[in-house]
Amino acid sequence: MCPDDRQQVDILTSPSETGPVVINMVVDEGNDAILPCSLGTRSIKQELFDWKKDGHKEVFMYDKGSHYNKDRTGQDEQFKGRVFHFPEQLESDPILKDRSDENIAGAAPEPYIWTLGEKEDGVQLQCVVRGAFPKPRVQWQDRAGNIVPAEEPQFSERGGSYDIVLNTTVTKTDYYRCVSTQDEINHQIYSETYVPLHGPVVINMVVNEGNDAILPCSFGTRSIKQELFDWKKDGDKEVFMYDKASHYNKDRTGQDEQFKGRVFHFPEHLESGNASIVIRHTKVTDSGNYTCDFPFHLPNRRSHIVLVVDPILKDRSDENIPGASPKPYTKILGKKDDGVQVRCEVYGAFPKPRVQWQDSAGNIVPAEEPQVSERGGRYDIVLQTTVNKTDDYRCVSTQDEINHQIYYETNVLVPVPEVGCYSLTAGSRVSVDTVDLKREDELTRSNQSPSRPRLRTEKTSDTSSQVQISDSAGEKQTSTC
Repeated sequence: MCPDDRQQVDILTSPSETGPVVINMVVDEGNDAILPCSLGTRSIKQELFDWKKDGHKEVFMYDKGSHYNKDRTGQDEQFKGRVFHFPEQLESDPILKDRSDENIAGAAPEPYIWTLGEKEDGVQLQCVVRGAFPKPRVQWQDRAGNIVPAEEPQFSERGGSYDIVLNTTVTKTDYYRCVSTQDEINHQIYSETYVPLHGPVVINMVVNEGNDAILPCSFGTRSIKQELFDWKKDGDKEVFMYDKASHYNKDRTGQDEQFKGRVFHFPEHLESGNASIVIRHTKVTDSGNYTCDFPFHLPNRRSHIVLVVDPILKDRSDENIPGASPKPYTKILGKKDDGVQVRCEVYGAFPKPRVQWQDSAGNIVPAEEPQVSERGGRYDIVLQTTVNKTDDYRCVSTQDEINHQIYYETNVLVPVPEVGCYSLTAGSRVSVDTVDLKREDELTRSNQSPSRPRLRTEKTSDTSSQVQISDSAGEKQTSTC
């Protein structure tokens, strides 16, 4: 042991130790033995260091370039011509590197790596280092050199050499290396392995709101009637559990309220390993991540489905959405030269709705500029239009942000033009019903349908044309041209 190193080691020794670190080495007879000694990283070319055996035998002395193999005397006969230092490494401390080709006794061999298999949280790896002395420091690292957390190492010692086992579980695809480091002899060696973490296949599904969604899960072709499988949403919501014929729709409790009465399995397909479920009448809130697990099977079997329920525009009044537009209010304002004017009013809606008039075929009816007012963050909208033909018209309020659409439909009767003198074929009579706009508005408000005009032709004399107007009571007025 070199004296200067003895003092340096004392500084590094833990409080529980009373002396310098002792390095035990074992080599086979006839092999070379490299005895480590370092003063740190500074140059020792101008220093003195002295190696002794058993406290008094002079093994090797170096003093500012002078040494036993050069010009110095005093070396014990036992070591003459057999002990050498490393002149090229006096300038600085040797670096950590793989020194397997230097035949250093006790230098750790290349570690062994095994993949033990999949666990619920990743893939478990094992590293084994055998026959190393001094006792190495073993670590797992990722490709970037970051230390990967591992379990406590398992040590065993035999004949002065150490065997070390170190397990870890990795959670992402990467290259991983097991590194064995022996600082005392500046030896570091590693083995590397590639770990692909494919994880379960993710199935992406999109269904329209209100439709049923079948989520697939299979154990293969063997019967699962006596197995347990568990469906969860977003990791914690209980969707459906089956355990040897016991399930949520039969005698089992614990299902999340969101899915009660809407989720079913396929009993007739259990014999062939089918653990799929169906969610009836999907809602937008059913969107999320679904997993199907067989927890008591190793390796764990799992299906992963990402379900997206695409919302549709519909009347959501029964969902109590704040700001959802109420049913519009419509009013027939009266006759104009070019038709009948109607008005639609929507009150207290947020977000601001898009309001339109449509005919019975769903075509948009051109309208005036809407009158918009805001109060307390909610919107009132008035929209007027003039229609020129008799039809069922609806005022539609749409709030795309909350997928809410509601309408009110009304029947508008547009009167025929005033009776004039028409050019008729001799011998024909034309009869039309009169339209009382005031009477029509009253009937519309009371949800009754006014009489529609009727056009009739009747035979008359060969020399005149007659127009006969009949009201709904059957009274007739006749005009002759």
